[in-house]
Order: sequence, then C-alpha cells, then structure tokens
Amino acid sequence: MTIAWTVGRQTLDLRWTEWGGPQVKTPIRRGFGTRLIEASVRGAGGQAKMSVEAGGLRWDIAFPLPHSQAADDQAIEAPAGEPTSPKANLATALASRTARPLEGRRVLVIEDEPLVAMEIVSQLEDVGATVIGPATDAVAALELIDQLRIDAALLDANLHGDAVDDIASALARNQVPFAFVSGYGRGSLPANFDGVELLPKPFSAKQLLDVAGRLIA
Repeated sequence: MTIAWTVGRQTLDLRWTEWGGPQVKTPIRRGFGTRLIEASVRGAGGQAKMSVEAGGLRWDIAFPLPHSQAADDQAIEAPAGEPTSPKANLATALASRTARPLEGRRVLVIEDEPLVAMEIVSQLEDVGATVIGPATDAVAALELIDQLRIDAALLDANLHGDAVDDIASALARNQVPFAFVSGYGRGSLPANFDGVELLPKPFSAKQLLDVAGRLIA
C-alpha cells in the first residue's frame, strides 16, 4: 500500500493505492466502506473517486484547502449503483410494505453529517428511491432544487451551523414536499414552516420510510 499527496493552490490531493492481493474485479455493489469514504469526503467539501484495476485499487481524493472556493463550484451527483444496506433490521421495518414502494421516486437528501446521510441514502435506495445528493451545504442544495425534478426532500435543519430558511423557501416555491430532519426539536426549525413534518434524530428505518412515504403520497 502507498499513500502520496500533493498540495495545490486550492486542494490537497491524496492518492491511496493498494495492490498485491487477489485479482480485483469492478464491484457490482458498493458496500459500507466505499460509502463511508465517499460520504466523509463529501462532508468535508471534497471529492473521492475509486478506480479498480486487475492488480488492485486506487482512491483519488481531493480536499479543498482553507479559504478555497473550489468546493463551492463542485457538482454533487447522485450515488450510482445499488448499495448494500448496513442496517440489519431493515427487513423487519419493511415487513408490512411492498419490497420497493418508492420505486422511481426522486428524493433529495440535504444533510451535512456523513454517517447520517449515508444511512438515509442506503435506506431510501433499498426501497427503490433514486436519491439526489446528498447535498452538504446550501449552495449545492439550491443548485439541485433549481436544476432537477424532485419528488420529495429531507432537509437537515442545521447545515454546518447555518440556517436553512432559503432552502426551505426554495423547496416550497418549487412545490417540492419536504420534511425537516433535526435532533433539536421544532424550536430549531425555520419560522413560517410550522406545518412541515419533523423527522427527529435519531430515527429508525420505519420512521424514515413512513415520512418519505407520506411525502411521496
């Protein structure tokens, strides 16, 4: 294994390479470790890309340096592929539902905590939803709302300590049904959105899917 890095004007570029083990094939399903790396890097405003070759694999990771504006302009893409859910009890939560009740529905996830975002994405994709994001800041969220068709959204009520009033207003203006996600209760939510549902942190798989189902309905 080798780890090398360079420091540019705007980014710290890290290359992590592993080789010498069994022959590697491009994975069909992305597992927990891959999602954890990608979500953690996105949460810091960076980008991560894994390349698989016969002799091993390589991660190319870029982090924005302090005071850099590079992260503000990055495109946030929906994760590709069908993940393996880390939640062992998800099947129980879905027992009374059809296998993929959100099939084909486009759900925007706006969440700055990588592990929480990864959990939400995994559970939504397991029931057929197409997840947009996760967006980790207001700039990315507003761009996605403006550019893409969205059926529903889950909005973290606090993004890196910043208010989310503009995001909530943009969702309402575009007639996108959404719910707030917060561990601080309704007192932490933007004013004038008293009728918007709150998904409290921590939440179970059933609570998440119930809220998403109501938004879609």
